[in-house]
Amino acid sequence: MSQALLEFTGQTPGNLIAVLRDGVVIGSAVFSEDEPQPAPADVIRAIEAQSWDDGPARVETLGSLGSYQVASRAAGSDRLIVGVSLNLAEQIISRKNITTTVLVATALVITAVLTAWVVGYALRPLRRLAATAAEVAALPLAGDDHRIGVRVRPEDTDPDNEVGIVGHTLNRLLDNVDSALQHRVESDLRMRQFITDASHELRTPLAAIQGYAELTRQDSSALPPPPNTRWPASSRKPGGWHHWLTNCCCCPGWVKAKTCRPKSST
Repeated sequence: MSQALLEFTGQTPGNLIAVLRDGVVIGSAVFSEDEPQPAPADVIRAIEAQSWDDGPARVETLGSLGSYQVASRAAGSDRLIVGVSLNLAEQIISRKNITTTVLVATALVITAVLTAWVVGYALRPLRRLAATAAEVAALPLAGDDHRIGVRVRPEDTDPDNEVGIVGHTLNRLLDNVDSALQHRVESDLRMRQFITDASHELRTPLAAIQGYAELTRQDSSALPPPPNTRWPASSRKPGGWHHWLTNCCCCPGWVKAKTCRPKSST
């Protein structure tokens, strides 16, 4: 019987055929790519340990051969058992699972990398705006000759997107601040020029006043007061003329209110 089973051909590698008689295997064959071989002893014991009937095929573990889908049919006093190895199917499923896992993991990695790149690319204009703002914040603006020459790049001022709108608005803000700084500097320069010119123009009159004060200090009693003018008493004291005339030149309310009075010298 065993020899007859071994002579079967055209079987798929891994298939199993066995014949039971009174619960004992009297012949078996396991097919492979080479010559068929009798089933190993542990496989025979696993077959003999099972209860067989003409029911539907079922999955059994047959010793060292692994999982099989087996079916049995009665053949007179004997029972024919046929099994198809599930190892190949399990290997295929395992390979497919591994392949699927690798593909999914690769897709996730590629997606993460692309997402990070897209987000980084989209945020580059915003980073440039932040760098421009930081550069402006670090400028020393306390001096007279300091201007804000930093501006957002033209490609970051596109009004068709949100970042471009922010960049354009920031440039307008910088223009306004720079214009205000320039106006302040020009006002300071005009004020300094006015003070310089006024100081230069007043130098000669004040020198004359000082000389006149020195002259009157030598003989203050001989100097008659101007007609119809009320001279302060302090002007008759030594040094009073100098202070009085200086205050009259520098006091803007003298002409209208005539409230300017020299300080009393002690």
